Amino acid sequence: MRMMETIIVLANDPGSSEKLYEAGCDDVVIACRNHSLSAVHRSSVLPQNSSVLLNGYFFEEDMEELRRIMTELQNSTGMIYFADPAVIAEAEKRGMTERLVYKPDTLAVSVPDVLWWMKRGIRSVLISPLVTLEELTEIGEQCENCEAMVHGHLLMSASRRPLLSSRGLACDKRDYSLQEETRTERYPVYEGKEGTLIYTDYILCSFREICALKKHGIHRYFIDGSFLEQEELCDIIRSYRAVLDGADPEMIIREFTEKYPGEPLSSGYYEEKTIK
Repeated sequence: MRMMETIIVLANDPGSSEKLYEAGCDDVVIACRNHSLSAVHRSSVLPQNSSVLLNGYFFEEDMEELRRIMTELQNSTGMIYFADPAVIAEAEKRGMTERLVYKPDTLAVSVPDVLWWMKRGIRSVLISPLVTLEELTEIGEQCENCEAMVHGHLLMSASRRPLLSSRGLACDKRDYSLQEETRTERYPVYEGKEGTLIYTDYILCSFREICALKKHGIHRYFIDGSFLEQEELCDIIRSYRAVLDGADPEMIIREFTEKYPGEPLSSGYYEEKTIK
């Protein structure tokens, strides 16, 4: 049976869902305010039809809030992207386990990792983008229904320390970047209630690789909208949809880079292992 290719987009703006669907995505993920490790704009209103990013970590003092959120999400239809096992425990109590997608950013890097989480009865696992294309396709061949991040800035570091506001800078802003003394690259940085997030200077781009993912059993593709404007995000969706429908990736890359010449697109770790 032919699997349908699903494009999932973490929306930079919760109000942009309609435009993203029109551009060709299949699911929009809205970040939950105060409980999402992400630099996208968050929403205090939990969506009924879209998926939810709930990948923050819940400590003892947060458990009542987690229970409230999970109870509210019982009446919704979307997926729940999580990282804390406490979310599984609360989902099991409510018969919601099949709606969970494990998104630990850097931890799901092998076939055993993915299979262990899938055996918990969840819907999918978002594979870490810190693996090579060879490793990614191996996971796709052996693990059904897994998910791959194909586009966006990668989260490099997450700290509970308020690294911006402690230096007198306003938090909850998305126009800050860091630059090391010995390098020219600038790394997007964001501070919210959960702490400080530092992203890669480059944007992972998989126009060339997405058909290999499709061939090897990965049919769910995640796009992170952090720091991306709505028009560009819509063009990204259209570009991936075109490649999946048979367009030449090289032509798509030329057209995209002509329209967005300043974007630091990169193949990330597809061709180079993080540990040698």
